[in-house]
Parts: sequence; C-alpha cells; structure tokens
Amino acid sequence: MDAQELLQSVPLFQGLDKQHVAVLAKFCHERSSVVGDVIVREGESGLGFFTISTGQVEVTQQRRGRDERLRHMGAGEVFGEIGLLTDHPRTATVRATEPTTCLVLTAVSFNNALERSPEIAGPLLKTVAGWLVEAEDRASAHL
Repeated sequence: MDAQELLQSVPLFQGLDKQHVAVLAKFCHERSSVVGDVIVREGESGLGFFTISTGQVEVTQQRRGRDERLRHMGAGEVFGEIGLLTDHPRTATVRATEPTTCLVLTAVSFNNALERSPEIAGPLLKTVAGWLVEAEDRASAHL
C-alpha cells in the first residue's frame, strides 16, 4: 500500500478528498524499527503521527512505577494524531515487537502541507470536533 492509500484509511483524514490526501502523502516519510525499538516514548514531546505499514507494536504506560501493557497494534493502525495538532507530551510508549515500518507525518510537515493547501483544515476540524462531541457524550453517560 502506498502513502496515499494508507492515509485514506486513517479516520482523521477520511473527510478529505483524494487531492488533499495526496498533498499530505507527499510530506510523509517511512521509518523502520527493529524488535525492541522505542518509536515514541511516554512524556516526550509529540513528533507527529504514525501509521503502521507493516509489523506490530505494543503500547505501554507507566502506572504505579511499572510499565503496563495497554494494547498491541498492527498494520493499518495509527497513533499520535494529537501530535499533529499540539506538542502535548506523549501519553504512552510505543515499542516495536517485530520488524515494523511506519509512515510518519511530522507536525512540521503537516503544518507545511496546511500552508500549501489551507482548505485541508476545514474537514479536519470537522472530524476532530466530532471526536470531541463523542468524548463528551461518553463522559456524560458515566455521570
């Protein structure tokens, strides 16, 4: 699967037309990791967004002084969406559990793409706003 096809499958970008996804794809690069490599580390500044092309990773978080495994992820899954929009520190560590290749869109590259095609921002804001509404609905259901 090429960069454009991978990005079109990402929920954050599904509201974009193919032309805008193609713009974003031009700003992506591949990053390969071997077993045990830390791809992102909890507490560090968010570099950007990752789509797993091949391989598998585990996601862990420090709880009570220990690494707690949250989940495994594989090809087609994504992490770091918020890293595109803010420099908020990573909330978890992601480590390769087998040879893994990720498609990376850094926050700097994402901002460059938005400068080149500012009309991309509208559909993205609509998607993120929808996520916020869903989160508020889930939170109010637990009250």
